[in-house]
Amino acid sequence: MNTFAAPQPDPMKTAMNVQTKEYVRLFAGIAMPEKYKQLLADLQRRMKHHIIRPPCTGLNMPAISWACAETWHLTLRFIGNIPTQNVQSIIDNCHTISWKPFTITPGAGGTFPSLHTKTPTPSVLWLALKQGEHEVSALAKSVNQALQPIGIVPEKRSYQPHLTVARIRRNNKPDKKAVASSDATALATKNSHTAKPYLTCWKSILAEAGQTVWPPYRVDRFVLWQSRLTSHGAGHTPLAEFHATI
Repeated sequence: MNTFAAPQPDPMKTAMNVQTKEYVRLFAGIAMPEKYKQLLADLQRRMKHHIIRPPCTGLNMPAISWACAETWHLTLRFIGNIPTQNVQSIIDNCHTISWKPFTITPGAGGTFPSLHTKTPTPSVLWLALKQGEHEVSALAKSVNQALQPIGIVPEKRSYQPHLTVARIRRNNKPDKKAVASSDATALATKNSHTAKPYLTCWKSILAEAGQTVWPPYRVDRFVLWQSRLTSHGAGHTPLAEFHATI
């Protein structure tokens, strides 16, 4: 079975001095290999093509922000804004995590919220894991446990391993004049993207995920990234990487 070696962080980026600001925005995750990035770009191209053909033709689809293939990753823990003086403690604690290498393979597509809910207005398109879900969840739990002693508590929501393909901008709002009219409810329903034609469209887009053949990928390290939000999207700088120890 062919697997791909883990990608290496850019040494020029890792040379960044993390003490340049009072706070830094951090997350821990698994970097995806070049082959996965190529397959993601192809998947996104096919999904975009679906939006302009049946069953999506003529629908008022919301704007979609596609994940950047070059920085594609699987998030283990979004840490958030942290004082710069705490960064080294985070790195030190993550180095104490004991874990074995494992293999992942992406699988079917899904959405947050699920299309099966009463108000299926998706905000995220993602890929589940058909291999490695348990191991990724265990590693994410270990990261949370390593961060707790320094006051970073686990997130309240349950963790679901996934690879983000796109984010959907749910910014369609009813016209102000229509809201004041007797047709306001009907217009709001039309713009909510929950009607059957929209469900059919989203399902056809997600079906493309099942057409991609993903090779297994052996995970033997994870990365702590600093994330910078800009007008062109998020930029990610690797601060440290943590290798499997068993």
